[in-house]
Amino acid sequence: MIEFINSLPASVIIGLFLIIINFPLGWAGLAFFIHLAKVRRKKSYYFIGLGLYLLSWVALFAGAFLCGEYYDREMFVKYRKYIIEGTVIIIIASAFISRNFIRKSFKNQCKMPD
Repeated sequence: MIEFINSLPASVIIGLFLIIINFPLGWAGLAFFIHLAKVRRKKSYYFIGLGLYLLSWVALFAGAFLCGEYYDREMFVKYRKYIIEGTVIIIIASAFISRNFIRKSFKNQCKMPD
């Protein structure tokens, strides 16, 4: 595996790194800052989350550009199943965690003061 990585040009390695980091940067950053905005009640966190999400798209396109058409297509064909399954699992997990945060915050807002 190390020999394979050493045989790749530096632009391809950087491109693959950007493609891999794209998903967690965008969705996890967005979810975290939305939660932070709701907890701290500051709208500026929404914009930070949106900025991270947009930055993840820039990372995706920059990574695809650096990898080149051949490597980009090969990676998708080779790892398509893992990419799709991982995306579905992370979306479901994010929805479940968000649901729990919303329920918890709703219960905290509905408590009557003594």
